[in-house]
Parts: sequence; structure tokens; C-alpha cells
Amino acid sequence: MRGGFGNASALLRAARPMREPAAVARALSGCPVAHGGGTDKMGKSGKLDTMDKMDKTAFAPAQEARDASQIPSVKMWPLVGSLPTLLQYRAKTGAGIRAMDLATENVDKLGKIFALRRSGSNTTYVVASSEYLKVFETDSKEVRGVLDDLWSLHQFYKRNFPGQKLNSFLLRGEEWRKGRMALNPYIFNAKKAKSYLPQVNAAVRAALPHITKHEENLGEYFAYASVDMFNSVALGVNLKASAGDEDGLRLAQTIVEGATQAFELCRFAPYSKLDILKFGAWRKFESSYSAMLSVITEIIERSLADPQAEGFLKDFLVHGHGMTSNEASSMASILVAAAADTTSSMLFNTVFMLSRNPEQQSRLRVALHDELQGRDWQADTRCDYLNWVLYESQRMMPALAFNHVQRAITEDVVIEGYNIPKGSDVLFSHHLIANAVDRPSDFTPERWSDAEKAKRKGTPMEFLDHPLVREPFGFGPRKCVGS
Repeated sequence: MRGGFGNASALLRAARPMREPAAVARALSGCPVAHGGGTDKMGKSGKLDTMDKMDKTAFAPAQEARDASQIPSVKMWPLVGSLPTLLQYRAKTGAGIRAMDLATENVDKLGKIFALRRSGSNTTYVVASSEYLKVFETDSKEVRGVLDDLWSLHQFYKRNFPGQKLNSFLLRGEEWRKGRMALNPYIFNAKKAKSYLPQVNAAVRAALPHITKHEENLGEYFAYASVDMFNSVALGVNLKASAGDEDGLRLAQTIVEGATQAFELCRFAPYSKLDILKFGAWRKFESSYSAMLSVITEIIERSLADPQAEGFLKDFLVHGHGMTSNEASSMASILVAAAADTTSSMLFNTVFMLSRNPEQQSRLRVALHDELQGRDWQADTRCDYLNWVLYESQRMMPALAFNHVQRAITEDVVIEGYNIPKGSDVLFSHHLIANAVDRPSDFTPERWSDAEKAKRKGTPMEFLDHPLVREPFGFGPRKCVGS
């Protein structure tokens, strides 16, 4: 199997903050440009040079409304749309599209909004402007689940579980809303969240002593540690895969492989289901994902049988909601894949940035030592500098290439002077406007301090502190459940 969700160790050895894209990020939007989170462009100092090239007027107001056909676009061909252009951004590692290079270079060339299209789909508009907020202001509740476009899962359940109701993550509109609203109290309730800290701490204590054993493949280590933490929080079952537990490794490897195959299937054939079937990749995915569902079912059964096991997904299942065992396994498989993958990406990116910035690393170590004094993280623990480090890491190396995707918007909306028609897909990434800060290539956690935020208050730069930008996984009732 692959080295976790991404080939992180190779990146660390190369001392370049380019990374394989998170598996889930490759599929969240159903758009090829969301198939990667890395950049191949790096200065000798290890800084993100592409950020300095970007347009620093990303917050200018629109002047007039023009037809969307006038929006600059990447080159498009008949039938295949933007595919030839997208292939020019294929990662050197063979790990999908370098989405951030595609986005930043075309924002630099085409402006704060540009268009692209994949064969047989809506036109997609990539926005690098605070005016993206208008999408949230005008869009109705008729939204899709984040994996609505992931055809591999839809096809899998249609073929293997005919007649079974799809879980809410694969649905849209009112069906999605009902399922999501039922789950939210078990995830975003502050009291509930605090109650899961003991599981997180236990998983961290079990994993940490083994990190040096994974020096040659930190990506795999972070993937297993993230699977351990998520299963601990969701189901109260710590697999201890990152600690080398043999049975835990069996389960975690099966989970990682199943998730990887599901997303890679769409990554390599996002245009036609038939393309990939010719190569037998479907059978590989079907086998690995079936094994993953079996493993998830095994973990769920273990959790339900243990009265001491506590977790938000277990609480959700215990309280009913009319879910069958198969439906529960389906939901859990998507949750563990999405949450663990983005968590492992964020962990690796943060550790990488700290390894390249020893002064900030030392300051964080002192701050954590002073706050924790050898204790576990508690509900009242507060370490501002850690929060700043995480925000800055996400600014420079976000886990998701495009952290906000609105597919088939339900109303016309004017963005940057162009009338974006109903039915269009719109993408946004805070990475695209991250250059607006001073010294954008510098890793400066202090820029997220209260004092710096106060300086931005009332200026166009205040947009950087909006949850849409600051939080990598969204905000409000549609916030990523893995966040």
C-alpha cells in the first residue's frame, strides 16, 4: 500500500514544502483542480515563492456587471474542455493535479476570477476575492453533500447495495440537510467536544513514542496516528496502529487503502466512468472499499459491545436515527477517511513548517511547556501561540487546495463585476488571497495575534480574519465534520 495518505517522508528529505494532495481534497469538489494541495515551486530558502507573484489588489470592489462569457478562462478545447490545460499541472510525483500552482499562476495571468470546464460538467469559476462571500449570501439551502460528485461511491453502492438509502454525505438538498442537522449536535456541541479530550490524549500518548521509528515515512505515521485519533473520538476505539499494534495496523491499513482507492479512481478518471473501467481499476477499488467497510463494521461492533467506549458516532448510533448497520458503516467510512486524511495532512504540514523555522519551533515548545507543565491537554487549556502556528501553517500550506466549493449555485450572483449564472460551480481558497499579508513567504504565526487582528479591523485586510478564510474546513452548519 501507499505510504499513508501522502508521500510525506520524501518531501521532508527533499526539504521542500510540496506535498501530495490529501485524498479527500482531490474529490471534495468533483473538479480536477481540487485534486491537489501542493506546489512544485520553491525558493532556495524553502519559502513559497509563488505567493509573492500574486495580485495584491484581491480586495478591490467590482465596478460593473458583465456577462460571464467575458470572464478570462484557461484554454478550452471542444469535448474535453480544460483537460489538456489541467494535465500541464500534473504533479511530478504522479499524484494528481498541482491545484495551487494552477490557481496561483492563472490568478496572476488572468485576474481575480477565471473560468475552466471539464467535459460534460458546468463551467467552474475560481475566485480569489473577498466577493466570494456573496455566494454564501445568495445561495439557498439547496446544497449538495461534499461527496455528491464522487461517482465511485455512488456506483459502488448502486452495484453492491441496491435499494439501500445513501448516507447524507452523498446526498443533496433537504435530504442532505436533515442528515447533517441530525449529526451536528454530536460533533459541534461544545460540551460533547470537551468530553472527547481523554480519547485524544490517550491516542497521542500511545502514538508519540513511536514517531522516530517512522523517520523514513512520516506520511504513513501521521496517517495511522490520525486514524487512531479519529476512531478514538468517533467510536471510543483506539486501534494503536501508530504504536505498531499488529491488529490495529491491519485495520488502519485497510482503511487507508480503501479511502485511497475511492478517491484515486475519480482522480484519474474524473471525466468518464468508462475510462477507468478499461484498466480494471474499478475492480481494485471495489475490493479495497468492500474490505474497508468490513473493517469499519468490525470497529463499530467492537465499540457497541464495549460499555466503556465513548464517541460521538457511537452516541449518534445508539440514539437511533433509523440507521441500519450498512448505513452506519457507510457513514463511518466516509467520516474516518475525510477526517483522518485532512488531519494527517495538517499535522505533516505544520511539523514541516516548524522544522524549517527553528525560532518559531522553540517559541512554541516554550509556550506549550509553560501551559501544560507535563499535563494532558484539558478543556480549559489555552495556548494562543499554538493556534497562531496552526493558522499560519494553513495559510501557507492548506490541507485542502480549495476549502470552499459551491456546486450548481441556485441563484445568479455578481462577483468582481461579472454575473455568474445560476447552475455554475464556484471555487475559493484562502491560499489565493494569502499574499495580502506583509511578507507572505515568511512563516510568521504572530500575524494572527489579537494585536495584529486589531490593526486589520475596519480595513480590507479584515477579510483575512473571516471564518471563511481563517478556518481551513469551512464554518457554520456546513462546516466539515472532520474539522
